[in-house]
Amino acid sequence: MKLANNNAQQAGVADKVRFERRDLFETSLQDATVLTLYLQQGAVNMLVPKILAEMKPGARVVSHDYPLAPWTPDRWVQFGAPEKEAISGTTRTVLYLYTVPARVSGEWRLELPATVTKQPARLSITQQPDATTGSATISNRAVTLGDLKITGETVRFSIPGLGAGGKSLVLEGRARGDVLEGTVPAPGGPAAWRATRGGG
Repeated sequence: MKLANNNAQQAGVADKVRFERRDLFETSLQDATVLTLYLQQGAVNMLVPKILAEMKPGARVVSHDYPLAPWTPDRWVQFGAPEKEAISGTTRTVLYLYTVPARVSGEWRLELPATVTKQPARLSITQQPDATTGSATISNRAVTLGDLKITGETVRFSIPGLGAGGKSLVLEGRARGDVLEGTVPAPGGPAAWRATRGGG
C-alpha cells in the first residue's frame, strides 16, 4: 500500500486516489464515485447487492473480464493485452461499465398537470439488477409502464393512452430520494410532474 500511495503522490494524483487494504465486504462504498474491480467471477457477483444498496446514483463501476451478473452493463469493450498472456494464457480482456441507478422501487403518488389528467394517479415500481418494471393506475385503470429506464438519477418512462390522441405520455425527470420530478409534454408546452414515494 505504501508503494502504491507513493506512486500516486509522484504521479500528482494523490488528491484523487488513495490505496488501502480492507475487507472487501465490510468496507463502505457510499462515498465512492468510481469503483474498479479486478476479481474472480464469484466475488464480483457477490458484490452486486452491496454496490446497488450503498453507492450513490450516477456512480460508475468498471469490472475487469467478468460481468456483474445479473446486472446489465451500460456497455463493454474487448481488446487484447499481450502482457496478460503469461498469467492467464490469453490476451483477451473485457471491461464492463455500469452506472448505479437511483433506487426507485415502491409505491408512488403521481401528480400530473391538470391539462393531462385530473384523475388520481399512482405508480408501482419493482427494481431488480437485470430489469425495472412498473405500472400506473389512473383512477381505477392499471396499465404497464413503457420504456422504463433508470440511468443514475435520470428517470424515463411512458404511460400508455394518456398522451395526445391516445398515444403514450412520456415522462422524463430525476430521482432524488423519495421524490421523482420532471416535465411532461402538455397542451401549451412542457409542464411539471412529480411523484412522491409512499404518498397517500
